[in-house]
Amino acid sequence: MIFTKLVKKYKVLDRLIIRIFSIVIILIRYLVKKEEMPSGKIVIIAMQRLGDAVFSLDAINSIVHFHKQNIVIICNPSSGDIFRYVFPQIGRAHV
Repeated sequence: MIFTKLVKKYKVLDRLIIRIFSIVIILIRYLVKKEEMPSGKIVIIAMQRLGDAVFSLDAINSIVHFHKQNIVIICNPSSGDIFRYVFPQIGRAHV
């Protein structure tokens, strides 16, 4: 609550947060591109914990049904078991 008030009050803080998240996304893109993957491979980054992973299953299921193969899930070790159980056919990399 206090943090949101500070962000609303100071526009510089808002811009700084946006800049930090932009840099994090650029780094993730760079790290994913660093490994040579065959073209057409889809990487799903699901770094949430178990409860949030359950809520994302429908969205990931839609991606899996549309593309059928060449999908890798990078996930938190605590949510890896649920992905392994629901999607046994796709590759995973735990972080």
